[in-house]
Amino acid sequence: MRVIFWGTSDFAVPSLERIYEHGYKIVGVVTSQEKQAGRGLKLIASPVKIAASKLNLICLEPANPNTQEVYEIIKNLQADICVLAAYGFIIKSQLLNLPSKGFVNIHPSLLPKYRGAAPIQRAIMNGEKITGVTTFYMNEEMDAGDIILQETVPIGDDETYDEVKKRLAKLGADLIIKTLIGIQENTVTRTPQDHSQKSIAKKIKKEECLIDWQKPTRIVHNLIRGLSLEPGAYTYFRNKRVKIFKSTIPTQKSTIKINEPGRMFTENKRLFVFTQDGYLEILLLQLEGGKIINAIDFINGQRISLEDKFCNQMNRTV
Repeated sequence: MRVIFWGTSDFAVPSLERIYEHGYKIVGVVTSQEKQAGRGLKLIASPVKIAASKLNLICLEPANPNTQEVYEIIKNLQADICVLAAYGFIIKSQLLNLPSKGFVNIHPSLLPKYRGAAPIQRAIMNGEKITGVTTFYMNEEMDAGDIILQETVPIGDDETYDEVKKRLAKLGADLIIKTLIGIQENTVTRTPQDHSQKSIAKKIKKEECLIDWQKPTRIVHNLIRGLSLEPGAYTYFRNKRVKIFKSTIPTQKSTIKINEPGRMFTENKRLFVFTQDGYLEILLLQLEGGKIINAIDFINGQRISLEDKFCNQMNRTV
């Protein structure tokens, strides 16, 4: 089969590479345009473009994929099927109806749950114990097409978004090959989604990333790991923003009895922070303008004492 691959983020890269390695003819790759990033505002290529270049594949970067010009280019590539993973744009019906074997999406959730832009992050933030990957035929409604295949995996109690994403990216690569083989051999079935069970995983907003230490320990922990490493849950310490990337819920009891949300304490060179109903151990964090460090380096560098607190605003305590 002749394949056009649509993708942008690092989640999509293993699927692109696996399709190539499996011998399918990739006649084109469509990705987002290069974006300015960093202090120098240099143009940065998407992870998919970088991967496509290494494989010597034709790569298109339309500002809008739904123009007539893009349609004609895609039509001339004469693909049998299009595969999409974390592309970042809505595809309209004119394109969706072009390939004879359809447009297939690789989505990192167990549809119909967590349709939308941030399925992995939302699942972790909500404390889900199980997630997975779904391949489905796309239609014009967001993540609502007929399911082809699904595979489930557990989410560890301390697993972060970055860790789960990497696992699901590999699982998605395996699943798309099974899907393509099934489509090619005409052995796949189409299972309509139960739309009454749908949930929407909206894009993460900046204001959601601020940690509220007055919430229960489990809620705070899930927020931290659900936003790690991107975009990062944050708090304030000595009037500087601090991102926290790794935490765990301790099993042992502490002798400290202050129990004030946001208040820090240390035991055996370990860093703890009180919440509404207990406390959380902090493992990895990043001071504004600095690099990611472990708790020991933070304790030593900042000389943490019982007088220190994480705050929810500049110049104000929790």
